[in-house]
Amino acid sequence: MNKHIKYMYDYEKIKPELPKKIQTLFDELRNFCLSLGNDVIEDVRMHRIVFCKSINFRWFADIKPDNNTLLIKIQKNRKESKIINSNYDINEIKKIIRDAYEKIN
Repeated sequence: MNKHIKYMYDYEKIKPELPKKIQTLFDELRNFCLSLGNDVIEDVRMHRIVFCKSINFRWFADIKPDNNTLLIKIQKNRKESKIINSNYDINEIKKIIRDAYEKIN
């Protein structure tokens, strides 16, 4: 079972604030990140969600809305990160996120 950290914010509470155009994509990427492994931790923040691997909080994906798109910051290690947006092909985004999840330590 995936671990979910309960902070002040809950995804179901921030979801209605997302532009309708990106809600479905946000849900799909969120569910994909959570499906990567039992060690995935979801950290819901005010306007974004950060996905971490294990309790040491090595984050691999930070997804936030930006107007009518999503900005996805990817981190493979402490020295390598990049930002993509949701204009990429969804399968390519998932491949990049999976690669980051597998390489983060």
